[in-house]
Amino acid sequence: MSKMRAVVQNEFGGPEVLTLIHDAPISEPIPTEVQVRVSHVGVNPVDGKTRGGASVAKLMGAFPITVGWDIAGEVSALGNGVNRFALGDRVFGMPRFPYPANGYAEFVTSPSRHLVRIPDSLDFATAASIPLPATTAYQIVHEAADVRSGQTVLVLGSGGTVGTYVVQMAKKLGATVIGHATGEKLKHLESLGVDRAIDYASEEFDDPNLGAGGISDVESSSTSSVGSSQFAQFH
Repeated sequence: MSKMRAVVQNEFGGPEVLTLIHDAPISEPIPTEVQVRVSHVGVNPVDGKTRGGASVAKLMGAFPITVGWDIAGEVSALGNGVNRFALGDRVFGMPRFPYPANGYAEFVTSPSRHLVRIPDSLDFATAASIPLPATTAYQIVHEAADVRSGQTVLVLGSGGTVGTYVVQMAKKLGATVIGHATGEKLKHLESLGVDRAIDYASEEFDDPNLGAGGISDVESSSTSSVGSSQFAQFH
């Protein structure tokens, strides 16, 4: 059986429990699955929490385990019955979550319907940064807040990764969006088309100068400060 590099751990803990091995077995896809040669894998808060024994750690099975879900790469093998992809297709997704996907590895097998093609305009690094933050934003906008056209939405932490997606999705639905950030992130929010950007370092929510579209008009609010996207790359 062919071998690959993978990052494994034999106990829960901090980054020091992670070990790079060079002889992990490469799984072959079963029917309806594809095998992906991973180029980049996103590093999300859930990865660190799971590594430490929290979050979805109880679903990871026996040690050694490999965390990581947000993958981007090329289809390297096809299971029987797969007609959505061809060998060499560039794909990304968040396979099997919250169950193990073993994303910190050179090859991953995934149900074919857990992946989509990467648009030509995106590179692997960008694609790997999308799945979990964008899915979280979708749940916030479409399920938790149920944002509708004509509503005014305040996005707390809108300068973060999830917040950036929330802003764009809410605008796409026709909502008036108030951003909430400081520093250079304010310029980024303006480039995304927010209708009002609050600098939390110098403005208060009850500031009467907020005017139309201010906090008194907010019908829905979202807290979405998750931090910056990161990714790892296999060379």
